[in-house]
Amino acid sequence: MTGELRTDSGSYKLLLRLFLMLDFRDRENSGKKKFIGILTAYLVANTAMAFNYFSVFDKTSFAVLSLSSCLFLMALLSMNEYDNLILAGNSIQLLSTLPLDESSVFRAKFITALLFLLPFASACSIPPAVFYYFYDHNPADPLLFFLASVMFSTMLACIFITAYSVIILKFPQRAALMMTILQALFFAFVFYSSVSASGASRKGNSLIQKMNVLDNPGTEFLPQSFIARSMHEPWTLAVLLVAATLVVISGYLFISRNYAALSTNALMLSSKRRKKKLNIRTPEFLSRFVNSNYLRNDVERSSFYLVADHLTASRFLRIRYIPYFIMPVAFILIGLLIDAEGLLYLNTAGSISRTFSFEYPMLSPSITIILLMSSRMLISNTKIMDDITHGTDWIYKSLPQKDGHQILKGVSKFFYLVFFIPVMIILFIVLSARGSIESALINVLFTGFGIYFINSVASLFDKTMPFTIESGKFNSASKLLEIFTAMIIGIILILIQIFAFQNIIFAVATIASFIIISFLLNRN
Repeated sequence: MTGELRTDSGSYKLLLRLFLMLDFRDRENSGKKKFIGILTAYLVANTAMAFNYFSVFDKTSFAVLSLSSCLFLMALLSMNEYDNLILAGNSIQLLSTLPLDESSVFRAKFITALLFLLPFASACSIPPAVFYYFYDHNPADPLLFFLASVMFSTMLACIFITAYSVIILKFPQRAALMMTILQALFFAFVFYSSVSASGASRKGNSLIQKMNVLDNPGTEFLPQSFIARSMHEPWTLAVLLVAATLVVISGYLFISRNYAALSTNALMLSSKRRKKKLNIRTPEFLSRFVNSNYLRNDVERSSFYLVADHLTASRFLRIRYIPYFIMPVAFILIGLLIDAEGLLYLNTAGSISRTFSFEYPMLSPSITIILLMSSRMLISNTKIMDDITHGTDWIYKSLPQKDGHQILKGVSKFFYLVFFIPVMIILFIVLSARGSIESALINVLFTGFGIYFINSVASLFDKTMPFTIESGKFNSASKLLEIFTAMIIGIILILIQIFAFQNIIFAVATIASFIIISFLLNRN
C-alpha cells in the first residue's frame, strides 16, 4: 500500500489500540482479568517483603531496601522485555508497508511501554508505601514514598531501555556481547547493594531495636540511600521529578529520531542470531552416564535434549538465561575474593547469630535466596518460546505420552546438570576455602536439597509445557512472579535452617527429610 504518510491523531490512536491489544492478548480472551491477577500477585508478594523489612529494619533502612527491590524488578523487566517494549517486532515489516509515519509508530509503542511499566512500578511501590506510614504515622509519608519509588523505578527502566537502544544502533555487530556486559554490570550493582545492606547492625543489644544498614561502608553511595535519607526534604521529589522527566524525554527523543535504523538493526540481529548455533561437544563418558543413569526414560531424554537444542540454537533464549547464570556465580566468587564477614557465612555479629547458638556457621541468606531464585527462573523461562515461534502446544497434545510431569522432569534435570550441580560444587569449594570442609558440606547439602525439595513440590502444580508461551510483555511479566515467590520461600527456607543448625542431629534429619520427600514426589 502506498500513499501519503498519515500522521493524524486517528492513526496514532489506532496504533495505540493495536499495540495494547497485542500486549495483553490471551488465548482465552481473558487478558485483562489475567493482568489484574498478575498485579494482585505482585501486590501480595511485595506486601510480604515489605512486612519482613518493616519487622526488622528502621525507617531509613526500610526505604533503602524497598527501593532496591523495586529497582531490581523494574530493571529486570525492562532488560528482559526490551524487544517487546520498544520494538514492534515482526509487525514492523507489515507496518512499514502502510502509509504511516514512523514517529507515530514509535510514539504509540513508547506510550504502551510506559502504560505497561507504570502498573508494575506502582504494584512494587504501594505495599512499602503503606508500611512506611506506620513508622511515624505521618499521613504524608506514604505519598512521598510512593512518588519517589515510582519515579526512581521508571527512571532506571528508561535508562536501561536507552542504553540498549544505543548499543543496537551504534554497535550492531557486538550488540549481544555488550548487552551481556551491561547485564553483568547491573547485577554487580545489585550485588553491591545487597552486600552493603546485608551487614545491618543494631544500636544496642535489645531485640526490639530495629536494624540499620546505613552504617555499613559503601551504603552511603547508593542512590537508594540518598533518596531514603532525604525523603522528607522538599527538594528531593523535585529533583527526582526533573531527573525522571529528563531521562524519559531524552530517551524518547533519541530513540524516536533513530527508530527506523534501530528497527532495521534489530531485525538484522534477529535473523543473524538464528544462523549461529553453539557447537558444544560433550565428553562421551558424560553422555553415556546421562543417557543411561541420569535420565530414566525416553520422555525425559526427549525434553532434556529439547531444551539443550533450543538454547544452543537461539541466542534470543540464551540472553534470557544469562542473568540467572551470572548472579549466583558472581555472588559466590566475590565472596571468595573479598574476605569480608557476611559475604559467604552469616555475619556472626548479627542479631540472629547472637540470639541462636549454631553448631555450624550458616550460609549467607543472600546466597540461599539468589540460588533459589535463579533455579526457579531458569525453569520458569523454559515455558517461553522463541520470539519468532508460535502455536507449539499442539505438538504436546498430539503426543501419545500424556504424562506432562515426565516432560517437565526432563527440563528440570537439564538445569540441575548444567547449572545447579556445577554451582553447588563451586559453592562447596569456596566455602571450604573460607572455613571447614564439614561446615561447607552441611551447608551445601542443606541448601541444595532444600531447593531441590522446593522445586519438586512446585513441579506438582506446573502444567505448562516447555516453549508453549509466546514471547510477549504480558506473559513474561507473569514469569517474574517467580522472583517474588522465590524470595518469600527463600525466607522460609532460611528460617528452617536457623532452627535446624542448632544441632547436627536436627540438620541431618532435615536434609534427610528433604531427600526422602523429594524422592517420593519424583519417583513416578
